[in-house]
Amino acid sequence: MKRLRLFVLLPILGSLTLSCYSFGFIPTPTSSYAPYDCPPLPETFTEADLIGTWVASYFLHDKDTLIIRANGTYKQIYNDPDSGLQYESDWQEWWIEHRPSGFLRLHLEGMRRCDDITSLCLMESGGLTQDDWGIDECENETIRMAGEVVLIVTGVPERYRDVPRRIELRHARLAGMDYYFTFRLKELWSLIKSYIQNFNKVSQSRIRVSQGKSQLVGGVTG
Repeated sequence: MKRLRLFVLLPILGSLTLSCYSFGFIPTPTSSYAPYDCPPLPETFTEADLIGTWVASYFLHDKDTLIIRANGTYKQIYNDPDSGLQYESDWQEWWIEHRPSGFLRLHLEGMRRCDDITSLCLMESGGLTQDDWGIDECENETIRMAGEVVLIVTGVPERYRDVPRRIELRHARLAGMDYYFTFRLKELWSLIKSYIQNFNKVSQSRIRVSQGKSQLVGGVTG
């Protein structure tokens, strides 16, 4: 009888959970730890480390770029050649929120979320709707983002030694999603591009050497 009761209760509990999400109720975090890896910021970190050009990619060929300036303003440039969606903001304000946990939250006023839902990316006000919220995985807290986007500033896992300044800017995970995206300093993209170019040059050189040897062997045989 206990098993039968359990099987009857499970669908009911599942329906109640789905109803909570449908009506926009925010689930209260119950875990005392973050399920994602959130390394602390480097000991040498200063707010000046945020200045620069940061890049994220969400789909096959799109690019979301943040140009953060020391005067407290930033510009967002989003381009998705596959969908034809393009957006460039004016210079808008950013500011830092210091958290008791040691992490930082970067508030970008007017920024648009283009990482998942197209309608959010098209919102002129930026941020999320009243029915949406983000989840800070590093503190296991929900974040409302009305007219702004909040990024969590963290360190990077030890295995990622080539990440410039050893920091990244994380999107707060959208409620109902099981993934999130990060911005990293453009220096890393330049490094990857340089690596690919060097790899192509080496490959082409090997092809020329191989062709030369083939011609040499052919001439000797003839």
